Amino acid sequence: MQPSVLDEVVADEVGRAAPRGDDRTPLTRSELVAVVGTVVAFVATAVVVLRTRWAAIGDVAMMEMLARDVPGHLPLVGVYSRFGWSHPGPLQLWWSAGFLRTFGPNGLMVGALAWHLAAVLAAWWMARRIARVAGWCVLISMLAVLAAVTAQVGHSPWNPYVSLVGAGTVIVAAWATAERQPWAPTVLVVVGSMLVQAHAATAPLVAFVAVAGLGLAVSTSRQDGGPPVPRRSLDVAVAVGLLLWIGPVLDQVLSDSPNAMLWQMGGEGPQVGLGQAVSTLTRSFAWVPSWLTAAGPGRPLVGSAWAVPVWLVVPIGGAVAAVVRRDRPFVRGSILAGVSMVAAVVSSAMIRGEYHHHLAVIQRPVAAVAMAIGAAALIRNLRWTATSSIAVRRLASVSAAVVVCALAATVCLRQYVEDDREESDPALIGLADDVAARLDVDDTLVFWAPGRPEYWHAPTYGLMAQLEQRGFEVTQLDAQPRTIGAHRVADDGTDGVDIAVVEGPVGDDRAGWEVVATTGGAAPITVVARPRSG
Repeated sequence: MQPSVLDEVVADEVGRAAPRGDDRTPLTRSELVAVVGTVVAFVATAVVVLRTRWAAIGDVAMMEMLARDVPGHLPLVGVYSRFGWSHPGPLQLWWSAGFLRTFGPNGLMVGALAWHLAAVLAAWWMARRIARVAGWCVLISMLAVLAAVTAQVGHSPWNPYVSLVGAGTVIVAAWATAERQPWAPTVLVVVGSMLVQAHAATAPLVAFVAVAGLGLAVSTSRQDGGPPVPRRSLDVAVAVGLLLWIGPVLDQVLSDSPNAMLWQMGGEGPQVGLGQAVSTLTRSFAWVPSWLTAAGPGRPLVGSAWAVPVWLVVPIGGAVAAVVRRDRPFVRGSILAGVSMVAAVVSSAMIRGEYHHHLAVIQRPVAAVAMAIGAAALIRNLRWTATSSIAVRRLASVSAAVVVCALAATVCLRQYVEDDREESDPALIGLADDVAARLDVDDTLVFWAPGRPEYWHAPTYGLMAQLEQRGFEVTQLDAQPRTIGAHRVADDGTDGVDIAVVEGPVGDDRAGWEVVATTGGAAPITVVARPRSG
């Protein structure tokens, strides 16, 4: 029996695939409100962070200097790692460079927000093309991830946080690839490349879901009687991928010291291991999931203690419902959700040394998207009657729009209520102003490394970035070329002024150095200088 028009409308609204297909349906008013509300909230957040007195320190300060090198001293690999190698590629630095030049140093935070917004909207759109209910669930889950973290994490340009919601977009893009959406492979390549190039720890996730998504697309295109894998879209994806990875390839070929990441990726120390990695996953599905708990400075992004994963019932239940109802798109989505969870465990288990919470940040979006796919599968495969569905879908869509706008507003409001930003350091800005007032801008400043060359001294790099903003030429002795750019590496023959940043009292080893600026207080940061004799 042919479905009636009413049945088609009801099926479409509650998420069941209507004969006309869900990907061509126009936006409903609720969806339009949700999307506009999300964009407005992120724009308002960007306005707030642009008005903030912010000074990058440590890793982020090095990123600022490298982003400023685009395009004159174009970086070809990513930021430096504590293990002595650079992350695979420069995409995040290239992305950040435009925002840095447009908005100044705070543009790094605007760039991070723009990346999160693009990742959320891309995931929503691709999921919506599979089923409208999937779009709603993915949008809500990814905004929930952002709403749960503190403002410092949500707008931080630090490279591990690129995957805060971007990892969820990779999973959805792989799912959309499995459903043979034309542009999904290109999105998968772009977002996946950004994640891997920014932080090598995301490589297992991207590789696992990309292979699974493409494999599902190839194996099911004939079974479903649907369109084959779009050859042109695959060609475009491959071409884009080659362009995005040409920088790291050139670095390996042309550099005198190729990036050691290729053979030293694990670093040093014992691996975290499977047990602790699985415990992190269980915490992500605990009664109070870790991805819905507040996280930021002093509050880890993931928990590593064992918990009863009660909410695993949602992705498992969704998979069962999809299999029982022979809902092939959601069977494939459930498979990819499972693959992503396995990949997250593998990624965490491979970590060597201390289990820093930022290294397992992908656990948050992976759990959130797995929950979203499971919830959408359950909703989509409930048995609806035409009469009740019309009323239910209207209430559900309005409620979903309210939830989305509330979550987006929470992301924005955190910028107002959290003024104790740790990376926002007016004292460092004042210190840089004092140094700039005492020194000649025509002098090259040669910073002394505070110990081992690989030791990242947060105030030193923060001050270097601040003074470079003010027009000084900054260099450093004994620096690794990729850490701050080869043109900033000084040698003993460099003319200019020696600079050292001292935490605490100035010791006898600084005899002959002049104090040019200090923050004062119980734990002062003091800048000392002397003319170079080299």
